[in-house]
Amino acid sequence: MYNKIPRTGDFNLELIMIRVYLDWAIYSRLESNTENYKKLTNILKNDSKYILPYSHAHILDIYKSYLKEGEDGISGHLNKIQKYSKSLFITNRNDKIEFLNLEAKEAMNQYLDANKNIDSIDFENILESLKGILPIMNLQLPNPWSIENDKTFYEDSLKKYPNTLEQSKKLLGNDQTISMTDFFRNLFNLSKTILSDNSYIDARTAYQKDLKVNTGRLNDKRFDSLEVLNEFAVKNGQESFLHYFDKFIGNEKNINFFTKIIKLCSFLDFQGVGVETVKIGHHLDNIISDYNHVAFASTCDIFVIDDKKTREKAKIAFELFNINIKIFNVSDFITYIENN
Repeated sequence: MYNKIPRTGDFNLELIMIRVYLDWAIYSRLESNTENYKKLTNILKNDSKYILPYSHAHILDIYKSYLKEGEDGISGHLNKIQKYSKSLFITNRNDKIEFLNLEAKEAMNQYLDANKNIDSIDFENILESLKGILPIMNLQLPNPWSIENDKTFYEDSLKKYPNTLEQSKKLLGNDQTISMTDFFRNLFNLSKTILSDNSYIDARTAYQKDLKVNTGRLNDKRFDSLEVLNEFAVKNGQESFLHYFDKFIGNEKNINFFTKIIKLCSFLDFQGVGVETVKIGHHLDNIISDYNHVAFASTCDIFVIDDKKTREKAKIAFELFNINIKIFNVSDFITYIENN
């Protein structure tokens, strides 16, 4: 069942409910006793004017609590989401973002059913099931970074991107050749560990060193971040930063809009916009979850998020893609509503 609601571009249209998207850090604190959240809750409890959709990204956030606390630990979260969302669920399905009429508990149950075995997957067990094609899996692959393959390309890359090249070798193996088995084992292990180790930071640092990214100007309020990004793109032979990004994802012709926003946020992080910190308790999976919230928020009228780094990326992403949505932190949203 689909429940599509027309977007509102004018906050004076009282008869059309305003969709307010809250990131999970804010959604989870509704009804708390701090002064700002008392005011925020008092505003948003007007369910004749506001509706607070929840998304697959919220389910992912709650799932992390489920892993630590079980069903009893998340029942309050799901009840709160149900209360304010009225079952309005945003998901990325069939290569497009859709609105569904789905209760929060049912959404969580569906996610749990679909992912109950995902953490038990082991690469060696996968190999065991592929015994019949092991000769193919042992086929040696040429390493694209090997100097024997294309000396000119290798030397040019080494000159321009020495640090990035070194990080790439961690995935591809040595400078000679690797087997398909080795490659996919490396890829499988990377996909499981990059969410919780320093691989992402290392790759980003290498990229910024190679391209001499000026993070200082990007995060200086005296400069417009998008103007700085456009200047950087022009210096690197591109028409604009958006053109630079399009070239970056050029091989992905059929990329959907949802994924494009997430990739842009990640790309902005690599450029030095609101550089994310990966540390104990805040891994890459937390960061990607934040970018999912940005993508889902693009379907709403207002996006409220206190995370300054993600908020800055969201502003640039929405501007580049001409998405008409107002972005606030909690304090500014309260002030905006009180003055309008």
